[in-house]
Amino acid sequence: MRRIETIIFDVSGVLIDDLHTVWKADSDAFEACGFARIESLDRFKETFRFPISEYCKAMRVPDNIIPKMEKEFRRAYPKARALSKG
Repeated sequence: MRRIETIIFDVSGVLIDDLHTVWKADSDAFEACGFARIESLDRFKETFRFPISEYCKAMRVPDNIIPKMEKEFRRAYPKARALSKG
């Protein structure tokens, strides 16, 4: 019998509804990197796509800025999550 070695959970958007949190954190990351905030949740839903690199290209983020954008998103997400919990 094979032993389970790894279990992966898809949390964001599957186990928790964090769409609003992701939008807010993404907007904060854009602003921190010198870009305009994503003005609405509807606009975010219209433009967001996977892989993230394609989303960044669609949003005209230069390749060399993407690592900073990711770092800023990871910094902003916990704060946006805490605010969304009220």
